Amino acid sequence: MKHLHQLLQAEIERSLALDPSLPGIMATVELPKQGFAWSGACGLARRGSQEALTPEHAFRIASVTKVYTAATVMRLIEQGRLNLFEPIEARLLPASAAALRSAGHAPERITLFHLLTHTSGLVDHAASENYMQAIKAAPQRRWTRAAQIDFAMQLGGPVAELGREFSYSDTGFILLGEIIEGVSGQPLPAVIREQLDFKRLGLKQTHFETLEAKPPGQLRAHQYIGDWDGLEVDASCDMYGGGGLISTTQEIATFLRALLRGELFDQAQTLAMALMTPSVRFKPGDFLHSALLRGRCWGSESCWGHGGFWGIGAAYFPAHDATLVTAYNQVECNAHTAGSPEQAGLMGRLAVILHNALR
Repeated sequence: MKHLHQLLQAEIERSLALDPSLPGIMATVELPKQGFAWSGACGLARRGSQEALTPEHAFRIASVTKVYTAATVMRLIEQGRLNLFEPIEARLLPASAAALRSAGHAPERITLFHLLTHTSGLVDHAASENYMQAIKAAPQRRWTRAAQIDFAMQLGGPVAELGREFSYSDTGFILLGEIIEGVSGQPLPAVIREQLDFKRLGLKQTHFETLEAKPPGQLRAHQYIGDWDGLEVDASCDMYGGGGLISTTQEIATFLRALLRGELFDQAQTLAMALMTPSVRFKPGDFLHSALLRGRCWGSESCWGHGGFWGIGAAYFPAHDATLVTAYNQVECNAHTAGSPEQAGLMGRLAVILHNALR
């Protein structure tokens, strides 16, 4: 393990060199059993500046937020305030239930489990070209949850058979955010912070952008789509449970390890229930998805993890109690695709380095 930190730093620097358009890369690796923890960064925090990117820079974690939302739902389930297999109809605001019905959905049949495992048949509004064009046309528009649900339903009816097919959906997690607020009587950020015990975990930089106060002295990494600076876009376009959190690679690693060691739940069976994977049809390129996380393998190493739009990746390898988190500050880049099929992308290449070090 002596030179592992050098190998990891060299790999992120090599990955940065693969793409001159990529401003920077951040990564964290934690191996508590080996007494090893490393966080590294290279490149710039913002194009055209001289500000070096560091592991302390915070960023939008996009869909990795879904893991925090799902974990909060599971906490409410173990407290008896929700049921994993209950229909969502009675938990939604009347306007949301009506919007779903207008598009041909059956909220009396869709369950929390369907939403969590992306088997509800709901469209993924955030992935639609229409939604991206709407954002580009008015980047400072303040989106509401209701506006996003209405937008999604206008895109059409079910895109997959309920409970029979995996179809990733940001829209489903917006509904979960609404359900969390309804059952708790509190704003979503406050419930997530309380239920997942951010204070005990020491998550000082993790917060919902614009919905909570920015931590004092926080450093922000700019994140890009091509030449477009994402910080010029109002955060509300990806906010209400499917996205919205700001964090660092270090704090994501802390949260993910605690979650998958069962430290955030009162009962061991809650984690087991959260990791149940439904037997459904998957399209090529999809990964098995439990109510909490995606399951996949890199080479011979299996892990639970999730990714986010802005080039975020997070994975936990149970066999080694190893946590790996990476972040580019550009959506599309060569560093994300370079490598052989079994280790494509920086996450895969770092996973191979870890595998070799732990043999």
